[in-house]
Amino acid sequence: MSYLIISYTHKNTDIDTREKLVFGDDNEKDIFVQKLLNQDYISEVMLTSTCNRVELFLFAKDIKKAVAFAIDCLQVHSNIEYEVLFDRASIYDNQNAIYHLFLVASSLDSLVVGETQIIGQIKDAFKYSLSKKYCDKNIVSAINYALKCATSVRNATSLGEGQVSVASTAVAIAKDIFKDSKPQAVVVGVGAMCQIAMRHLLKNGFDTTILNRSYENATKLKKIILNEKPQYKNNITIKRFENLNDILLDTQLLFTATSSQNTIIKQQNIKPSTIHRHWFDMAVPRDIDHIEQTNLSLYAVDDLKLLIDKNIKLRQAEAKEGYKIVKNIQKEFFEHLEQVKLQPIIKHLHLKAQAIIDEKLDKAINKKFIDISNKQNTKKLCQTIIAKLLHEPTTHLKSKNKELNFEQIGKCFNNSFKLI
Repeated sequence: MSYLIISYTHKNTDIDTREKLVFGDDNEKDIFVQKLLNQDYISEVMLTSTCNRVELFLFAKDIKKAVAFAIDCLQVHSNIEYEVLFDRASIYDNQNAIYHLFLVASSLDSLVVGETQIIGQIKDAFKYSLSKKYCDKNIVSAINYALKCATSVRNATSLGEGQVSVASTAVAIAKDIFKDSKPQAVVVGVGAMCQIAMRHLLKNGFDTTILNRSYENATKLKKIILNEKPQYKNNITIKRFENLNDILLDTQLLFTATSSQNTIIKQQNIKPSTIHRHWFDMAVPRDIDHIEQTNLSLYAVDDLKLLIDKNIKLRQAEAKEGYKIVKNIQKEFFEHLEQVKLQPIIKHLHLKAQAIIDEKLDKAINKKFIDISNKQNTKKLCQTIIAKLLHEPTTHLKSKNKELNFEQIGKCFNNSFKLI
């Protein structure tokens, strides 16, 4: 039996693919997971599904069969060709799977290294899987260590501090400008940059309007965010892209990051306004013309670059420490698994000793070697002697289990002591 992760993220798939892979509701998840668990070579499943990450965490006895069947189920769910899904998948098994899990939990595999949202998403996925009895002791143990790893990385580094992306830095500046007042924010575009901006805006109390050339894609983005955070239902609106110029007249706060090769907001279309407007152009090439108007402050990528670079350098140094911590806890986890394997041997050894004590003590009482009134005290003495006798060999066994073959150890003890 081995751990297995099949992963689709911002690293190996585009947003169109991830949108098709995302699981819209619990019913979709249940149908999918139950298909996997109906296979006798898959015993545990945890599914994490977000806009930037769809990952299957399995415990399986046949990795090849599990991978093939899981991707086949994903093909049915997403209507994406099997070959495309297989080629794009990042597949990790056993030690590599645990290393990847710990990296993800510690936010070292995120689109923005150090963001804290992912740990909440993992906890939610785990709680759901546990509540449905889709996972058992093997995934439970791995997730507990993943949470421990995430805490260690967070406490030992400053990865969770500061802003590092263009979008998060722009929102931080906007929050500082507007302080307690929270004007409606307009976000033009639905790409990764705009998604980050929207999440930070909503988190910081800004109602948000989405505009995109494709109204359908704007609707999809709203759905993705509401699947993650249903409480924002009344905080997100969508408007038609063709009304952009009229909307901009009264827009105090704007964030734009489209893939257009030409500016979409032209100087000649922007009328003067009596309100002070703060517009953040996060696109390269720029979405907004160089506009000089009273009451209009424009912020381009270069204006944010110094602060971003400073935080990125800090995080790169901190990330190195994070990777070391992940590696150490990965090692600790597999040492723990080896010790868990030894528990049945040690348990049977003590049970065997206890059975001998009970048998010999009863014979001694029957033959009047020991008075029955001394039975409990004699039994405690025998148990103390056995515990003392077994302490050193079992301690030595635990300390040497990394160097020895577990199956050979088990056979040796079973044959020597007739444990099973």
